[in-house]
Amino acid sequence: MIKGEEYIPLESSFVLTSGEITSIPQYSIVKKVDFDRIQIVLEWGAYPSDLDSHILSSNHHVFYGCKVFGNLDLDVDDTTSYGPETVTIRDPSENDVYRYYVHNYSSIDYTSDLGLSNSSAKITLIIGNEIAGVFNVTPNQQGVWWHVFDIKNKNQIVVVDEVTRTRGSN
Repeated sequence: MIKGEEYIPLESSFVLTSGEITSIPQYSIVKKVDFDRIQIVLEWGAYPSDLDSHILSSNHHVFYGCKVFGNLDLDVDDTTSYGPETVTIRDPSENDVYRYYVHNYSSIDYTSDLGLSNSSAKITLIIGNEIAGVFNVTPNQQGVWWHVFDIKNKNQIVVVDEVTRTRGSN
């Protein structure tokens, strides 16, 4: 294998203004694997400092308080801004629905806060060894929970993209 081919290709762009560097883009590089997996990578800006990934299935809920359960793993938990924070579903079940949320833990007591929606949060969804989607939070929405998407039948993505004050019963 040629050096570099062991990673999933990523395309991105950024603007560089003549004579000015206003920010340095951050990119997460994901290694290819030889097993069935779904990986979710959360990245965000400097504020808020602590966004949390939550993945729920019919029998499991993985987050910072329960990092491994069944076939769900919170591989990386970042509490100091930017991320990445990654969740992996190993051998996803065709009969299960996986619901992915982002929670603004930094504003847990302020459910009307705009911090989550103004965080520049970006989710990269990888199914197998392919990028299946990139999701960006919509700015200026009140709430501390972002229900990004659900995954059904191992690879059917149902985009929800809803920022709310509570996670709900899902």
